[in-house]
Amino acid sequence: MRIRAWLSADAEARVRSDPWLSALDWRFCGGADFAVGGRQDLWLTDLSDAPLALCEQWESGKPLWVFLSGRAAPWLSSPNIHFLRGGFDMELLRQRLLAWCWQQQSLCPCLFGKAAFDIINGAMSLYRSADSTPHLFPLEVSVKPVEASGGDVVLRADLPDRTLLILADASGHGQGSVLDAALLVLGASRCLLSQALSPETLAELNAYMFRHVADGRYVGAALLEIDWPGRQVRLLNAGMPDILLFLSSRLERRFPSMCSPLGLSGDIEPRVPLTLPWAEGQHFLAHSDGMEESDLPYLLSRLLSLSGIAAAGSFGYGPLPSIPLGFASPYNDDMSSLAFAVPTALERFSAAPARPLPDR
Repeated sequence: MRIRAWLSADAEARVRSDPWLSALDWRFCGGADFAVGGRQDLWLTDLSDAPLALCEQWESGKPLWVFLSGRAAPWLSSPNIHFLRGGFDMELLRQRLLAWCWQQQSLCPCLFGKAAFDIINGAMSLYRSADSTPHLFPLEVSVKPVEASGGDVVLRADLPDRTLLILADASGHGQGSVLDAALLVLGASRCLLSQALSPETLAELNAYMFRHVADGRYVGAALLEIDWPGRQVRLLNAGMPDILLFLSSRLERRFPSMCSPLGLSGDIEPRVPLTLPWAEGQHFLAHSDGMEESDLPYLLSRLLSLSGIAAAGSFGYGPLPSIPLGFASPYNDDMSSLAFAVPTALERFSAAPARPLPDR
């Protein structure tokens, strides 16, 4: 993949001397080198260095990243134009390029929970961590991007005393949203694996997203953390549709958004995650705004059928199970959902053979 960059001489020297960045295929422009031929996969510049001619040569179908350097954005944002707050920043560039290479399927960083990722219907989903014995409980996931790939992502990390589940929805859809979803995964790997969900970890994750996503972009997230020793669930809704709590098939409670989506502003409302004690028959459902609530009973019925099976003998954990959705979004948007049930037995189960995925 080729990156065409118009940067200052100092910024170019820093990129060339970086052990990881220098391994990428760069085409630096300036002076006689400006008219570099061939097609580019990514365009990058700093607004304080960019000539107007760069805008004229930019291939509009390819992403363009612009460091604003304190200046106002010269054009309206679009799915392919990403205006980055502040001046040239090496660490920000590393993180975004890591996410971008991942998005382009040229790199697979094993970061979140020290685990590899699976692709379900074009969206990233998580295998369990090899470092922790998985907790076994009924879990169902559905992901259906409106394009070939999308910005909805479902994550699971099994940690020593807790299981972290995240359903996230990046603004927009398509390649720009995929990049933002990948940045959310990288941010979660930094902020949520070593410490429990709290106002402090939420603020830390939001600060990471605000620094790394383009101006005006954001990621909504439903975060649910199962505390196994405490036999409780902590949850936090950041800009997503209501998280639903069912008792068997009866809707018991709604949990609306508690704060703004991640990355929308530098400061996020300090919200304490809600803590709910286990109760047999509880079923939690979260979904993106591409789905109607009227579509959820199908997911709930599948979960109810699963939760009637003895967990210890029937639930292993390979890839996240995926429900093939047979309907389209009424909003022409990515669709995703996550649902899990409280096990009938509360002890921690040892690993069982993985349940095979259904043919589809």
